[in-house]
Amino acid sequence: MSTKYVDFAITVLEKTDRGYPVRVESRAGEDKSLLQLDVGAQPFQDDLQRLREFDTDEPLLTRLGQTLYDALFQPPVSSAWRSCRDGLEADEELRIKLIIEPEELSTLPWELMCDPDGYPLASTYSIVRYLPLPRPIPPMKVEPPLRILCVVSS
Repeated sequence: MSTKYVDFAITVLEKTDRGYPVRVESRAGEDKSLLQLDVGAQPFQDDLQRLREFDTDEPLLTRLGQTLYDALFQPPVSSAWRSCRDGLEADEELRIKLIIEPEELSTLPWELMCDPDGYPLASTYSIVRYLPLPRPIPPMKVEPPLRILCVVSS
């Protein structure tokens, strides 16, 4: 039996005077929120610098992960998340799709997000990033006959 993915799409838009607008689209519906994260705060920058230097330990990774989670999963995003997570069928898995437009946020290590208990989301859920493309992808031209090479490892 194959796994079906249920998408939980989060889009973070460019900063306004109130914060970064967030849109969520999921099985639970669509909603909006604000992400408020001071990326210039010295403690946060110190943690990012340690990460860049590979000077990491579990408390650092958990602290960074919880900071990012708390900033992104504000109500009503957190309510939609719980609703989606709790409504999964046995053959379904939740996939977090991140579309982060502001450059200052797109380079942050969102894959480190930890839930309020300090448990990494990436250990249970797929976290994928979608990058906005400046133009549509042109269709690929193929001349028949189409030949496909498939390689399977065991």
